[in-house]
Amino acid sequence: MGTARSSPQALQPLLGGVHLASAADRHGRSVAEASDDGRQLLAQQALRWTYVVRSRQRWVHDPALREQLEASARDSLATLGVGEAALHALAREPLVVVRMPYRHEALGWEGRVLPWEYLLAAATRGRRRSPTGRPRPLTVIRELQVQLEDQGRWTVRPQPRVSLPSQPRALFVTALPPELRTTWPVDAELAQFRRALPADVVALRVLDYPSLDEFGQVLRDFQPTLLHIAGVDAHQGLRELQRVAGGSLAVQVLGSDADAAPRDWTLQALLADRHQRVDGLLLRGRGGQPQLVPAQALARAAVGAARGAEVPVYLTTFNVWNSAARLAPLMVGEGASLAAVGFQDAFDDALAEFMLVQLLQGLFANGFDLPRAFERAWLIVRELPGAVDATGVTLWAGAPVLAPPAAATRRRVVVPRPQPAVQRGAPSVQCQVEPLAELNYAALHNGQPLFRQFVLSCDEPARAAPVDVDVVLDLGTEQVRFQRHVTLQLQREKLTDRIHLPLAADTVRSIREAVQATLRVRVAQGEQVLHDDSYRLRLLPVDQWRDNAHDGRWLPSFVLPRDPAVSRIVQQAQRYNRVLRDDPSAGFEGYQGVPVTALGRGARVDEALLRRVDCQVEAVWAALLHDARLSYINPPPAYSEGRDSQRLRTPSAVQAEGSGTCIDLALLFAACLEFIDIHPVIFLLDGHAMPGWWRHASFRDEYLGLREMSQAGLAEAAVDTGADPAQGVPWQAGRASWPEVATWIQERKLVPLEAVKLTQHGGFIEAIEAGIGALGAGDRFESLLDIMAARRALVTPLPLIGGGA
Repeated sequence: MGTARSSPQALQPLLGGVHLASAADRHGRSVAEASDDGRQLLAQQALRWTYVVRSRQRWVHDPALREQLEASARDSLATLGVGEAALHALAREPLVVVRMPYRHEALGWEGRVLPWEYLLAAATRGRRRSPTGRPRPLTVIRELQVQLEDQGRWTVRPQPRVSLPSQPRALFVTALPPELRTTWPVDAELAQFRRALPADVVALRVLDYPSLDEFGQVLRDFQPTLLHIAGVDAHQGLRELQRVAGGSLAVQVLGSDADAAPRDWTLQALLADRHQRVDGLLLRGRGGQPQLVPAQALARAAVGAARGAEVPVYLTTFNVWNSAARLAPLMVGEGASLAAVGFQDAFDDALAEFMLVQLLQGLFANGFDLPRAFERAWLIVRELPGAVDATGVTLWAGAPVLAPPAAATRRRVVVPRPQPAVQRGAPSVQCQVEPLAELNYAALHNGQPLFRQFVLSCDEPARAAPVDVDVVLDLGTEQVRFQRHVTLQLQREKLTDRIHLPLAADTVRSIREAVQATLRVRVAQGEQVLHDDSYRLRLLPVDQWRDNAHDGRWLPSFVLPRDPAVSRIVQQAQRYNRVLRDDPSAGFEGYQGVPVTALGRGARVDEALLRRVDCQVEAVWAALLHDARLSYINPPPAYSEGRDSQRLRTPSAVQAEGSGTCIDLALLFAACLEFIDIHPVIFLLDGHAMPGWWRHASFRDEYLGLREMSQAGLAEAAVDTGADPAQGVPWQAGRASWPEVATWIQERKLVPLEAVKLTQHGGFIEAIEAGIGALGAGDRFESLLDIMAARRALVTPLPLIGGGA
């Protein structure tokens, strides 16, 4: 893709299915058969591995589970016809190209969706060991062979001549509704994009939140060489809009055909219909309302604009989540762009920006040899501490990546670039500082960052002088400080997760209502001040929890098993436990009375044995029902800028007041179960919360092991891509995990409990039935929080004693 040439594709053999190619085998080995059975087999593997990768936080830090998945990856490839000999051959190659045909969006989707980058890397990891013990790097690039029908025959689409104008043009598009500007600013990304381009060579235009028609018109008039789209994808954007604007917000939905009239939805109704939420972007609709533009509609609008262009867009880069499977490949397949880069699901925003900067700089440095620039950028990124295994950045190429030998001798496209001046003194260091607007104590307690991003960048870190970082949280009556002397070792030093403030300050721990504080940040390199600014920061009370993507995961810190009320409730439950088990000596022994050997992995559940565990749970229920006599009450007021905050009561407060909300009761019940060593969970539904428990520790271990789901369950999970991966952190399973969670409930290994039945004098069995009924078909399911998995990840209870801090 870096040569000026006519169309060698006319001589290419027509691909019938997916092929794995390398420098040693340019055409590639066929994967699965080009038949209905072969496509079905590939679809099964695509759904399965998409779910595995999206659940990576459950296994990525566990060496044993990683080894199991590597073996499973080899088995999957063998099922697809890639045996041991082929794997050995691929493991010797630094670059593997996944080649596949493209005729239309509905055909061959399974090959485009499958996370080839992880599957190939995992399957070959053991065979890529270098003398140092680390695996040799492997880069995976995807190539679309676009095929057109001509008089009943399919042929390879001729490629346009790759010839760049004397002054390439770059278009930076923000797909970001105004309601999200504060939460998801793109100013820093735009600054990074500018720095990656040679200013005196490339003409840059910025297009802010356009309509689809405006997007097409600017493409037609400006004819960019490089197209960059920043902001949020449709999945993430809709979730964030609901959080900041509420479910009544009007949203327009465009069909796959851009010429069709958009339909009007409320945001709440749109989010409730899984089949309407598709990969795409949010652009400006009629009257300024957000409009969901599907990936195919976006690509077709871009194709219409490209018809009059001398040269189509050379490279489109999407710095939005969920852009690798449809947004990026459809831009290439429909003919809007010669190549495109996207991300498979969630990706660290600052790391994505750094990756794209490296890619662009490499393009201009090596004469627009895109595969070489991508390989170089990926090698740099994978060495960074923030690069997490199984996160997929994907390059889609619309021309042969592995050009025939004759093509390599032809003239490259070279963009003239002035020679840099001789540097004097230390190289410059760039700062990206984006603090959070509100800070939750639970996040601080668990060592989470104060900043959305805090990154130092330098092209020559070895020559750079050390940098001094000073962060001060000014609370009025006292200050909390972080200081660090940083010696740059990498081109990108991410300090976001390294800046922590001590929690000993009395003011921080005793806040009863939200207060305004000041966060001061100063970054200096010797006498040179690189950054010096102050930011308003809203500190939330210690008992306030925010149900959003950033803070919702910290709910396990509000499960307080050491609260005095918990031990009193368990003492009261002793008599009920003895009666239920008909044993005057019975105690709360957790799972000790049910040996693992008596259950057998995957065997039929022995209800008689598990009844010993259930009786302990029922005893706690009886104590709360008969002795506490609780009633329901609305939550205390929470004065927060978002719609996602709630003040939570401690077990002592619930017992003293004799009342609580659904989430107060769920936290109380979970704390009692944790106290008696039975593993609790919290079910979060839309507007509701319930406790639950694993009937045996081995069942929870099976769940953490990510066992295989049914094809129906995988297909259902695939429909709901969601704003986040299925497993954002090891202890929280998101919406896409519902089919798996439902399976555990159906097998009677995980039990939900409707704690609000305590306020209605409901029985234990009635509460279980109500819990199952509340979950229903999973339409209201938001996430499952496993409390013991959180404790294993050092998410500990907040320092709340009795009714307060």
